[in-house]
Amino acid sequence: ITAHSCISSPPLHLIYSSMHPLNAKLSQVDSTCDTLETVREVENLTQINAQKSEEFSRFLLPLFCSPSSSVRRHSIQSAITSLASNPQRVDQIVDGYRLALGHSNIEIVSTAMQFLSQMITVVGDHSSSLISSALAASRRHFSPAHFTSIISTTMEIAKGREDEE
Repeated sequence: ITAHSCISSPPLHLIYSSMHPLNAKLSQVDSTCDTLETVREVENLTQINAQKSEEFSRFLLPLFCSPSSSVRRHSIQSAITSLASNPQRVDQIVDGYRLALGHSNIEIVSTAMQFLSQMITVVGDHSSSLISSALAASRRHFSPAHFTSIISTTMEIAKGREDEE
């Protein structure tokens, strides 16, 4: 695999073909490849070991490395579903989601924002930090009107959570 082929078409098929250990597959990718750099960035910022973490391979890697918006959406939806049934994963998935909200790629941020209300309902005590991250992302990436809409929706979600408690 060359760096050029990796950039134009991320080698997710390599990663999906054998989730563990990822390092064998990643070592086949040229070090100049954007996908490998993204994998390392996600690993470093979330402190998730890509070789050992199911959360990394199933949810976060597709979110950050796939050029397909449907794959990114599916990865977040899968993470939310996983959290609802297995709350022990919350720290790693929240870290990855927060990284998505703070990302420089507007497509990744937009995908993450689409799932804010669902994510907040399943992350428990992490909801206020996700709301703060979402508001910061809104200021950076969206128009004032869109920002206002996001704030309004986010505040409704937060108020709903307070009413439940």
